[in-house]
Amino acid sequence: MSERTMAIAGLVRQAERLVRDSGGSEGFDAARWVAAWLNQPLPALGGKRPSEFMHTADDRTLVANLLAQQKSGAYA
Repeated sequence: MSERTMAIAGLVRQAERLVRDSGGSEGFDAARWVAAWLNQPLPALGGKRPSEFMHTADDRTLVANLLAQQKSGAYA
């Protein structure tokens, strides 16, 4: 399994935890949500998609941190 694939699997687990911790995980498809989120342009990335930042460890960390910020709504 490639590092990129493992990182995406980690994002899915992270999204599952975020939603579960928020109390609304019933019916939530984390894999589908992450796939869509990875392909949406984000202001926090200068209008680029998170999927464009999955090639290096530092970029994957940046993407994971952005996902973590979803919980607080700090950055979309």
